[in-house]
Amino acid sequence: MRRYKLIVVMLLMTTLTGCIQKYEYSEDQTGAAAEYIAGLMLSYDDYNTLVSIEEIVKRQEAKAAEEAATVSPAVSQDTNSDQEVTTVNLSSPTEVVKAYTLSEVIGEKGFEVKYESYIIAD
Repeated sequence: MRRYKLIVVMLLMTTLTGCIQKYEYSEDQTGAAAEYIAGLMLSYDDYNTLVSIEEIVKRQEAKAAEEAATVSPAVSQDTNSDQEVTTVNLSSPTEVVKAYTLSEVIGEKGFEVKYESYIIAD
C-alpha cells in the first residue's frame, strides 16, 4: 500500500511540475508590456487616478482660454471727443521667484555637485 502511495505521489510530482520557456522579447515589446502592467496596477490604486490624453488636452485648452480671457485688453472709448481713445490694461500679478539651493531641494545638508567635464555621445 505504501508503494502505491509513493508511486502516485511521484507520478503527481512529475506531471504537475511545469517547464519554463524563455521568451526573447525586443526592448520595445518589453517596454510595452511594462507600460501595460503599470497602467493596470495604477487603475486599481485608490490614490492615483489615470487621466486620458483627451482630458489633458481639454484641461490645457480650458486653462489657455481662461488665461486669454484674463489677459485680454480692456478697451474704453471717450464719447466726449471725436478721437477714439483706447486704453490697454495688461496688469497681471508679478511672479515672485524664490531661489533654492541644491541642499534645500534634496533635504540633505552638505550636499554638493561638482561639474568636471562632459562627453557628447550618440
